[in-house]
Amino acid sequence: MRTSFKHHQVRSMKSYFAINHNPDAKDLKQLSQKTGLSKRVLQVWFQNARAKWRRNLLRQQTQGPEVVQDSKPLAEMTPQETLLGAQGSSMNLAEMHPTQIMKEEQNVSSYTMMF
Repeated sequence: MRTSFKHHQVRSMKSYFAINHNPDAKDLKQLSQKTGLSKRVLQVWFQNARAKWRRNLLRQQTQGPEVVQDSKPLAEMTPQETLLGAQGSSMNLAEMHPTQIMKEEQNVSSYTMMF
């Protein structure tokens, strides 16, 4: 069965995804209560969002830095883009080594979402 999401549900999931790509059971329970969606639906959404994020990251790396420099809304930014933008760094994702990206993702993931 395919789930149709309401705007507020998508906003909640995207805002959490910007902070943490891998919510644990406690976070899924909180998101479930906030959105009214089952934990399984949330698990599948986050799994698909991670796949899309990785696909876009690889596309950005192969197309070069000009793609990364495009402006986009905060809700669509990756945790790395959000963190790098907040730090005022001139380095873009295409210039970062994959281990640097993973380290930045871990830094961003260490923050918790306040509900």
